[in-house]
Amino acid sequence: GRRTEPLEAFAKAHPERAAYLSADVSKSGEAERIVSFVVERFGRLDVLVNN
Repeated sequence: GRRTEPLEAFAKAHPERAAYLSADVSKSGEAERIVSFVVERFGRLDVLVNN
C-alpha cells in the first residue's frame, strides 16, 4: 500500500536520522527540491531510495 503514516511516524521519532518526503519526480524541480532539503537538514546525502 501507500500508507504514509508509518514513514512519517518513524521520521518524527528519529528526526536526527530520518526524514520523510513525498514527491512526484516526473515534475520538473522535484528531485532538486528533495536533494536541497536533505543537504540543508543533514549536511549531506548518503543514500536515496526512489521507490
